[in-house]
Amino acid sequence: MIDLTKLHSYKESFGYFALQLMYPEKLDFHPAFLEEAFSPDHPGYGHVHTYWTQMQSFSLEEIQESYAATFDFQKDCALYMTYFKFEDAKNADKCSLS
Repeated sequence: MIDLTKLHSYKESFGYFALQLMYPEKLDFHPAFLEEAFSPDHPGYGHVHTYWTQMQSFSLEEIQESYAATFDFQKDCALYMTYFKFEDAKNADKCSLS
């Protein structure tokens, strides 16, 4: 059973992960952003801190290139559920006219 009260207490950390799956911007890797979403007593703090530390070893340009290579050019890593049905906007337009 899901404890909705406990789930709500992790709202900020879910938001952090959601933003990490969007196109990377400089502020996404600011230490204050991590501190707002995860307190040291959060059960995932150690793992997220390790992720954040590893991401600091890359430039923003490298992170953006990796994001594009992973999510924009690999069919099996598409972030949009409709991609698997329409693949791209051109096909989606054709399908909607049918």
